Amino acid sequence: MIQIPLAAIANQSLSIRLDNRRYQITLQAAAGIMAATIIRDGIALVQGVRCHPRAPLLPGYKKGDTGNFIFETESGEYPDYTKFDSTHALLYVSKEELEANRE
Repeated sequence: MIQIPLAAIANQSLSIRLDNRRYQITLQAAAGIMAATIIRDGIALVQGVRCHPRAPLLPGYKKGDTGNFIFETESGEYPDYTKFDSTHALLYVSKEELEANRE
């Protein structure tokens, strides 16, 4: 797993290369929740999807042959941008790691 660097600010965007693919990730605070938009190699995969703890952000049919993103939080809390630099983290889980967890 790779931890994606996030700042403790409400709305942010970043670009990162993972598994030889370029991702653009936008996180926004909206009515007490976090919403994510993920673009891979210029193609929007999800827009404004609600962020849940330990739940994949990309649906299976959208992740293709790559990994997925999950939020790891303490005590199963919903992701909170004020805790991004401490106890809440966005992780990228590779395809291999996802397959190993299924076994």
